[in-house]
Amino acid sequence: MRKSMSGSTPADRFGGLSTPVVDALFASGLTVATCLAGLAYQPADWRRFDGLAALMGCLTCLPLAARRRWPMSALLATCAGYTGYLQLGYPPSLLWWGPVLGLYTVVVLRPGRWAVAGSVVTAAVVGFSGVNLRFNQRPGRSEDRPGRFGVSQGYGYGHP
Repeated sequence: MRKSMSGSTPADRFGGLSTPVVDALFASGLTVATCLAGLAYQPADWRRFDGLAALMGCLTCLPLAARRRWPMSALLATCAGYTGYLQLGYPPSLLWWGPVLGLYTVVVLRPGRWAVAGSVVTAAVVGFSGVNLRFNQRPGRSEDRPGRFGVSQGYGYGHP
């Protein structure tokens, strides 16, 4: 079992729970938190948080349960889940923590080329989230709304 910089293992810090149990609890907690936030925060210009959004939240966060065993696979799964969530027209949300925490795990456990590759993928996904937030682009949305600038109108041409 890998020890942290403080010299303790997850089992030491979490009352004797095994690392897989700690990771599963962490992933489940993050999933519940993102779903509750999605239900509580529903901006008018975006698709409402519903059962499909909750499913996408599960697909985004639950792979973190396997993050220590398969760090790159967990990262790619969280990135794919979050990208799918955004493509379906849901607003950027706490789900971005899935890819970010997946990247952290890759960097800690698989330094070098794996960390660079994971950074590129995560930067693309989080960047896509920012573009969605900035331009409020989602399927079926008119780009001609007053006061909004769509991606097809070009980046950097005015402010909403």
